Parts: sequence; C-alpha cells; structure tokens
Amino acid sequence: MLMMLPFLIDQVQEVACPLFKAARNRFHSRIQLWDFVRGRFLGHLLPSWEVLWKSIIYGFKPEVIQLDTS
Repeated sequence: MLMMLPFLIDQVQEVACPLFKAARNRFHSRIQLWDFVRGRFLGHLLPSWEVLWKSIIYGFKPEVIQLDTS
C-alpha cells in the first residue's frame, strides 16, 4: 500500500496543481522532470513545494542554506 502513495500524490498534483503542470510542461518526459526534482532536493534545502515548482518554472536557483555546526 505504501508503494502506491507516491503514485497517488503524483496523480493528484498532475490534475490539481497549476504549478506542477507548468513545471511538467518544461520537460519532454516525466523522467526528466523527476531527475531535476531529485537534483533540487539533493542540492538545496527547500521550504515548500511552491518554491520547488517555481524554481523549475522560472529557472531560478534557490539558495543553499548553510547550517551552523558550531
């Protein structure tokens, strides 16, 4: 059942989220989109999904937040 949850979330976003639709339209395939999303998650600390989708749609790179380890 848990394996179906990401698929369900993807389907709901595809139908209901205009930001997701706009980000999806910037790529030729879903594989390209999800590779890009994975890269954003690995390289940036994003405060919300909205920031993620807008960074893809408008092409800006959110700043990497450096954590203070002292």
